[in-house]
Amino acid sequence: MPGLDMIFGKGALEQMLPSEPPKIEFPAPSTAEASIEEQARAAKKVKVATFGRPCFVGCVNFKNQASDAELEAAAWQRSLEKWHFLLTLDSSVSLVGSSLAGMSQAEGMQALRELFGRKKEATVKKRAASMLKYAKYLQEHRPFASPFPFSTEKSDEYIRHLRSIKAKAGTIDSFTEAVRFSIHVVGISCAGEASKLFSPWSIGLRGLMQSQKPERVSALGLTVDQVAFLEFCLDDAELDLQDRYASGAFLFCTFSRSRISDVKKVRNFIIDTVVAGSDVQGYLECATRAHKTSNQAAVQGVSMPLVAPICGVRHEPWGPKFVAVAEAAGLPLSPDMDRGWSERAVTTDEAGGWLRALLSRGNKCTDGVTGHSLKTTTLDWCGKFGVNETAQTLLGHHALKGSAMYAYMRDKLAAPLRIYERMLRAIRDSLFIPDATRSGLIRKDPLPAESSLGEPNSDQSWQHVEPMQPGIGEPGIFGVLESEGEDKHYRAAALTPEEAAESVLDDAFQDDGPEPSQAGDGEEHSSSSSSSESESSEDPEGSDWVDNLKDTFDCTVEKSNLAELDFVYWRHDKTMTIHTVAVGSTGETFTCGRKRTPDYSRITRTVLSGLRRGVNNVQVLRPAVGKCFMGDLVSEVLLVIRFSLEPALYQVELAMAGVPAATSFTESKPAFVKRALEVGLAQPEVDHLVAKHVDTLSKLAFVLVPPGKVPEDDAVTALLPAGTSQGAIAGLKRLLFEAHTLIVSALKQRVERTDDSLPASLDVAEREDRLTSQKARLGGLTFQAEEEVAHGAYDIVFAMAQKNELVWLAPEKFGTRRAEISSTKNQKELVIDGTGVAVKEKVQSIQCAINSDLDLVLALRRRALAFDLVGILTFDVANRYHQALVQRLRESPPPDYAKVSLAQVIRADRAAFLKMAETLTTLRRSGSGVLPLDSMLPNILLDPSVAYHLLPLHAGSSSSGSKADNHTTGTPPPPKRPFAPNPRQPKRPTKRTNFSVPKELIGKTHQTPKGHRLCWGFNLPCGCQDAKPGGKCAKGLHLCAEPGCLKPHSMQNHS
Repeated sequence: MPGLDMIFGKGALEQMLPSEPPKIEFPAPSTAEASIEEQARAAKKVKVATFGRPCFVGCVNFKNQASDAELEAAAWQRSLEKWHFLLTLDSSVSLVGSSLAGMSQAEGMQALRELFGRKKEATVKKRAASMLKYAKYLQEHRPFASPFPFSTEKSDEYIRHLRSIKAKAGTIDSFTEAVRFSIHVVGISCAGEASKLFSPWSIGLRGLMQSQKPERVSALGLTVDQVAFLEFCLDDAELDLQDRYASGAFLFCTFSRSRISDVKKVRNFIIDTVVAGSDVQGYLECATRAHKTSNQAAVQGVSMPLVAPICGVRHEPWGPKFVAVAEAAGLPLSPDMDRGWSERAVTTDEAGGWLRALLSRGNKCTDGVTGHSLKTTTLDWCGKFGVNETAQTLLGHHALKGSAMYAYMRDKLAAPLRIYERMLRAIRDSLFIPDATRSGLIRKDPLPAESSLGEPNSDQSWQHVEPMQPGIGEPGIFGVLESEGEDKHYRAAALTPEEAAESVLDDAFQDDGPEPSQAGDGEEHSSSSSSSESESSEDPEGSDWVDNLKDTFDCTVEKSNLAELDFVYWRHDKTMTIHTVAVGSTGETFTCGRKRTPDYSRITRTVLSGLRRGVNNVQVLRPAVGKCFMGDLVSEVLLVIRFSLEPALYQVELAMAGVPAATSFTESKPAFVKRALEVGLAQPEVDHLVAKHVDTLSKLAFVLVPPGKVPEDDAVTALLPAGTSQGAIAGLKRLLFEAHTLIVSALKQRVERTDDSLPASLDVAEREDRLTSQKARLGGLTFQAEEEVAHGAYDIVFAMAQKNELVWLAPEKFGTRRAEISSTKNQKELVIDGTGVAVKEKVQSIQCAINSDLDLVLALRRRALAFDLVGILTFDVANRYHQALVQRLRESPPPDYAKVSLAQVIRADRAAFLKMAETLTTLRRSGSGVLPLDSMLPNILLDPSVAYHLLPLHAGSSSSGSKADNHTTGTPPPPKRPFAPNPRQPKRPTKRTNFSVPKELIGKTHQTPKGHRLCWGFNLPCGCQDAKPGGKCAKGLHLCAEPGCLKPHSMQNHS
């Protein structure tokens, strides 16, 4: 494919990554049992590591310099202080409170610590937090009553309060558990029996809310590719020592099935290895008492063993390498900023971020990877491999029923570990593929299951392991699988359009995977571009159960049959729209959620079948969340036309569907510099490009060849300084590809211009760069509080500049950043247009109130800053214009005239912009570098159509302006003339407005819905002869006054 040749050329990856492990390309769901919703909702979002510095720098909190003991003591102190406050509110309600009343605070804290005994600090803290909220509520609503002792009335009242504020079910559960904790552990009394404290209503409400809990989102296990990359990081000498040690620690957690918290405090490390020929086998073992269920064994005084095989998913053992790295690092706890080690253990969140940062170095990190993924990974593999339930329970450090101490006995783990070792051997030999779908987990036949824990499957010694050929067990062997896996499918479905576009670009720049081996040809193929041809080795003596299966299984994984589609296609008979249904489902509902009706016909052959081939092993058409395809509903004719484009460019276009045109991004210099550094260029190389005036993506797109053509390698190399590395050349090629793609996308959206296709906001990097420049240029402004402009205000001015049309922007539209942050979240609205029906976010404009002169001055200043930052009007010119406007508010008016009001100033400002909009044809700088608004705005107030609005208005004798003028000049007001009625002026007849309704018409209709009166006389027994029925006389319409009738007859004739 020319796109990939443009990126890497020939032999580029061999020079850049001589020791990188081969890529694992296989359809890999992390949990085959998981549902679509569970896979699509990721527990964590991927964070790309910042290259050029150690991974731990952005993950570990270096501000926390306290040791573990100090942190634990401080946490206990805070928790005990909360309980001390609760118990001393009313010391008479518990024996503990009565005891605390006679002690000092230090003695009371010690007594409370002894009271809680083996309770976890997190449990004590959680219960205290729930009780504090309960006490605060009762003190606010019952200021003269104590929250204790507990009573049914008080608990029901607080639960009703939680329900009214829409608290989660977990909040109510925490409160009920805290009440039981307070009664049975702390000893707080309650009114009546403790078992009957909660009313049947509160118990039923709690059960109802528990049944409505959302589904729990579990952490996804690591794939074989990710585990192999961690082993590669451990072996990478160029990686920072602390990061290499972290890779080994993560591998130990993975293969020992441990949590991050389990290995924070370990002891008695045992290196149990056996050298058999050229092979090294064995285990790394340690003991821990600081784990989740440590209280269970604390009374017995035993530790839980953590045992990990030293051979993982690669043929090279990781254990000895970890031992060497640990010796170089001194086996410490967590790194310090100076690349030393601190005195505290990393937290689970820090370890999870560190893990994601390490995986991001090789683009291996995916959504859903957390610290708990380490424990679930191999346990999930055991379930897929068919390990029996007893072995899985012991391997997961769980207690067997009736044998609670089995998990803490080393000898009981021997048999499960043998089964565990066989599973890892099967993964290394490509016989077991845990990341494939259910149909591809085992090569052909299921591996023999274990009949019991103590009986191995073969009489052969499990320690005699055959060294595999170099190319067989490497991760690249999985590249022969071309069908989509569930994990890859659902992970892709969870991507936003922006993330999908970035993922497509990343995949398009990867090198081609290995060619699939042909079954039966007897030759091994290289698993990566950097590995040489594999040489076969003869089988040593003592081959184990893996060798016994070689006669049945081929040497490579069987290639998937793409002819068997994983989706069934349905086409609408009229619109020709194609929908998909997953194979094996009921078929009543399409993937997009629409129900299948008789208007759809199933099709067996479609152009989609031929187009479902991937660009660099990435499937072009794949289902997305709530859709049948990545884009909108498609038809075959549209796909045939659009797939005539170059495949990689079309894939990027398809992934970027719905993303607004990034004109500001392609024209932004800071965005160019930022993106160039992200793709791998060094700062001197970026400066070299900028020195050649190639400082934006739009310029880069046309510096060598126009979009659609591939530049020569020599031309790309000539853009960079002499002696540039292959990695920088590959990064520049990637940047060229992105520039071409973005320019084509922007041009397409400009041709198909709609209101939504224009960029509505400044790029973040561009806005920050302009803000920095503005702060350095404009002295005397703090750019804080009332002078900090809301980001939405910049977007409004930027949208006007992009349209190149001057419009009047009212001052109240320029609010502060503080108000923007505290505003409510954007709501969604239903949009119906020519393209269909869509739900979009309703943009809420933040408006500031202008009630005084100061409000207007601050709003105009923020508008001037926004215009100056976007670059259509300088701040100095705008500030002078605004000062001239505000000065009119302070001028004294002539006698009998009022001062110029705020409304007049705003009307004059609006008239000024309308006048300039009639004259200006552009907002951009001229050839001489002058802004059109800068040259026209200083004299706009002299225009009669604008100055007219700033003239003082006549106030009259009772106006506030006349009174102010008399007060300031010192002249007394003129005397008032006494009121004297004119005897010659005749009295005008007044119109009668109060009528008495006749008794017969009370409760009847007196007028029509349009407001026309009805004639009362016509509906009375006396009648009215001035008009016919249905006509109109001077008193009203001749219609029936009966409610709901209004027909052309009298109410007397109503039947």
